[in-house]
Amino acid sequence: MIWLIGQRILTRFPQLAEVRFESNNRTWEAVIEPANGTSAGVFTEPRPPYGFQGFSMTRDDLLSAPEMPS
Repeated sequence: MIWLIGQRILTRFPQLAEVRFESNNRTWEAVIEPANGTSAGVFTEPRPPYGFQGFSMTRDDLLSAPEMPS
């Protein structure tokens, strides 16, 4: 999905040379799992260390990519 977002941004804005996405990987940790998939669970902030996610895409990547679906 991020790849498609990068493709669309670079296609729509030809003045951009590169797109970068950065985020913390802070997945919630379950304290109490939902019993049957319909009941509520209890979650807490992740314990350190948690990760970092990064993605970058250049115009060269866009030119070498297969055609985007409509």
